[in-house]
Amino acid sequence: MDIQLDYDNFPAHFMHCLNERCPRAEECLRRKAALLMSVDQVNVSVLNPLLYEQSGGEGCRYFFYIVPERHAKGFLHMLDNIPRVKGDMIKRQMVRYFGRTIYYRCLHGERLIKPAEQADIEKIFLRNGLQEKPVYDAFVDQYDF
Repeated sequence: MDIQLDYDNFPAHFMHCLNERCPRAEECLRRKAALLMSVDQVNVSVLNPLLYEQSGGEGCRYFFYIVPERHAKGFLHMLDNIPRVKGDMIKRQMVRYFGRTIYYRCLHGERLIKPAEQADIEKIFLRNGLQEKPVYDAFVDQYDF
């Protein structure tokens, strides 16, 4: 699940860490962002260096683990093999969960579905008596900034 980091994908507000002595620097996305920035970035958001000594690295509350998450993309055929009555019920519950606009954006893959949301969709399936896992169109590994 190793993906290539591109500095252009970091949001403008993402905080960078300049603490090169941190014991967890190798696995922190904030430190990686600081190492990836170039002279083209005139303004960046940086963690206050006074916090470095307080946290001692191990307990840093701003630590951002460098491992990406697996997001689902689209579910156009999720309900195809489910009896219609149950499928309609699941759709209504998912629309209630996401809201109508976000539901349709997720359905068509315009908005990625986070791991926690995938778990909630699985719970909707279980509440409706379905043991099979929800089926998504694709998966994308990315950081949840």
